[in-house]
Amino acid sequence: MTNIRNNKRQTGQKGEDLAVEYLSGLDYEIRERNFRFGHLEIDIIAFDGDMMVVAEVKSVFFGLEPDPVQYLSRCQFRNLTKAAAAYLHQQQISPEVRFDLLCVSLYRRPPIIRHFRDVWMPNK
Repeated sequence: MTNIRNNKRQTGQKGEDLAVEYLSGLDYEIRERNFRFGHLEIDIIAFDGDMMVVAEVKSVFFGLEPDPVQYLSRCQFRNLTKAAAAYLHQQQISPEVRFDLLCVSLYRRPPIIRHFRDVWMPNK
């Protein structure tokens, strides 16, 4: 079990590293990685100009890629929204916020990154 967990963690870490590299190449300013608020976590917090981007990274190492919509549940989106609100409160800032999903296919050479913007609009 530990080996599977370690492999999953390593796969996730590699995917996040590639996602950060990808976003940096788009001139996003990376502000945080693995921001935690209690048990909640945001993989990447970045800025695209004045827009704060909350980026969730999903990495796949083996098999076929499911539709990205299947990656995140409504509950996970609510948790990302809560963690983002905590970050904004901590930093005492109030930019517009966008929620993005990055799907990283590690089993392809070179790895493929699919970037989905505005995948969630929290109720205001």
